[in-house]
Amino acid sequence: SMDYRNKFKKDIIIDHISYRSGAHELDDPMYTQPFMYEHVKAKRRIVEVYSEELREENILTRKGLEKITDKLGEYLEEEFKAAPNFEAPEEWIFSGEWSGVQPGSSMYMPTETGVDVDKLCEIGLASVARPPDFTTHDRLKRFHIKNRTTQCTSGENIDWGTAEALAR
Repeated sequence: SMDYRNKFKKDIIIDHISYRSGAHELDDPMYTQPFMYEHVKAKRRIVEVYSEELREENILTRKGLEKITDKLGEYLEEEFKAAPNFEAPEEWIFSGEWSGVQPGSSMYMPTETGVDVDKLCEIGLASVARPPDFTTHDRLKRFHIKNRTTQCTSGENIDWGTAEALAR
């Protein structure tokens, strides 16, 4: 697009269609966009496409790609483990272009954010309640409603989607 713009001195519009791929267990677009996601399912992951190109063009071997993938995985794992102890350097906070911005006084005030466990359980169960005459998709029943009900009543193994719903 930049080559076109530079050569012809005209702007262009890029009509970009993107899709999500498994953000969490409830993020299943097959319910709302079944036709599109049948096509998405049939597509190969971009990393597979580029890896194949690199191999076909003799830029990297399968072993070389595996080595890069392993090294990246190790790096990400190390960074993940180090994250809880990370402290941003002072110069990152309200400096440069942000030097005129001052933190609000409440930014450093401890605030009680807890909610009673029984109340959270009530909210969680209400989030999957439905009228008796309502027909629920079997997959939704099995993977969402049943799991959330179990999690909220037991208080154990709360998954990301349930925690996110309860936090709202």
